[in-house]
Amino acid sequence: FKSAGPASRATLVTNAIGWAKTYTESAGFKAEYERQRQASRPSPPDVKGSVDDELAKQSAERKKSVEEMKKSLAQFPPDMRKSMEAAIKEAEANNAKLDADPQMVAIFRQGIEAQRASEQEAYKGRLAAYEKRWPADSKVLVARRLQEFLDISKDVDFDAKLVPSGRLMRFAEPRYEEKPPIWKLCYRAGREASTAARGAAQAWLKAM
Repeated sequence: FKSAGPASRATLVTNAIGWAKTYTESAGFKAEYERQRQASRPSPPDVKGSVDDELAKQSAERKKSVEEMKKSLAQFPPDMRKSMEAAIKEAEANNAKLDADPQMVAIFRQGIEAQRASEQEAYKGRLAAYEKRWPADSKVLVARRLQEFLDISKDVDFDAKLVPSGRLMRFAEPRYEEKPPIWKLCYRAGREASTAARGAAQAWLKAM
């Protein structure tokens, strides 16, 4: 492409876009698009059981922790064992109090419900972003990409000057350095190739 003249570049670009149009209309492309779309779909929150089930699980985990403390008693020297036994009794009393106190149970319940609601809202946000990124109809995404290209490439300054910057070349106009990669690619491709690309993209978009 770099060695081709302006007219040949325009032809190469037009042919490449024609191939892309044909490919995106093929069964192979649509199947691969759907495969990637499904692979990218966010998973819903992994909620197992009811809130009551979660409360029971938390209670069981607290009791399990106390039982593990009991099993480890033998590993402590006698002078530390009494303090550990006291800590175990206190933990058992606290567990019994937590399970029997309606107010504490209500607080735990509210915490679980709030966490589940938060996870569900976060999932809805991910799902909305996914639906936008991966529309069910691949043509919608193709049309979006074509329009993005047309929007970015509409004001390429092919007369922009470059100046040396170390081993590289930079735009003499600083604001051009902030332009998107597609804008810079069009600049490097040249006016003829970019004009041909825009014409082919507009015709493709109009035919959709």
